[in-house]
Amino acid sequence: MNDIAGKLEMGLKDILDEQIIMIETEPEKTLDVILNSLKILTSNGLQGIVLTSSRPYSKLIEMCGKKDINTEQLFFIDTIMQSVGIPLGNEGDGKSVTLVSSTSALTEISIALDNACSNLGGNGFLFIDSLTTLLIHNNPTTLARFIHFTLTRLRVRNMGAILTTLSGEMDRKVRAEIVTLCDKTITV
Repeated sequence: MNDIAGKLEMGLKDILDEQIIMIETEPEKTLDVILNSLKILTSNGLQGIVLTSSRPYSKLIEMCGKKDINTEQLFFIDTIMQSVGIPLGNEGDGKSVTLVSSTSALTEISIALDNACSNLGGNGFLFIDSLTTLLIHNNPTTLARFIHFTLTRLRVRNMGAILTTLSGEMDRKVRAEIVTLCDKTITV
C-alpha cells in the first residue's frame, strides 16, 4: 500500500460514522488522493455522490476503471462537460451522472445534490473533488455559504462528506469557516 493510500485508509474510516472530513493535499498528489479515497470508500460498500469540478465525468470513470474502483456505487455530478459543450456520450446512460451547466451554477449544483441524496436514501457520502476549483469559479463568501448549507443538509440526512483542497491555496477566512464545519482535517 502506498503512503497516500495508507494515510487515507486511517483517516477515512470515520466516514462510516457520518463524519465530514477535509483533505488538504499538494497539487501533484491530488489525483492519487481522489482515486485512493474513492477506492477506500467503495471498498467499504458505501454509496456516494461525487461532485466533480476538476475532471470531466467520462475521464474520472475511465481512471476509476483502471484502479478497479466500483463506480456502480457512485453517482456523479459533473460541472465541466456541459460548460465546455461536450455532450454525454456512450460512457453513461444518465442514471449515474447529472450534468450541470457550470462550476459556478451553485443553485443548479444544490438541486442536483438534493436529488442525488434523495435517490441514495441516506447512509452514503458526498465527495467534492476540488474546493480549490470551486473557489476559482465562485465568490469565496458565496461558496462558503453553499458549503455550509450543503454540509448541514448532509448531517440532517446522516451522510458523511469528503472535501478535497490544495494545501495553502484557500483564502484563510474561507478555510477557517469550512474547517469549523468539518469533524477533522487530513493533510496528505
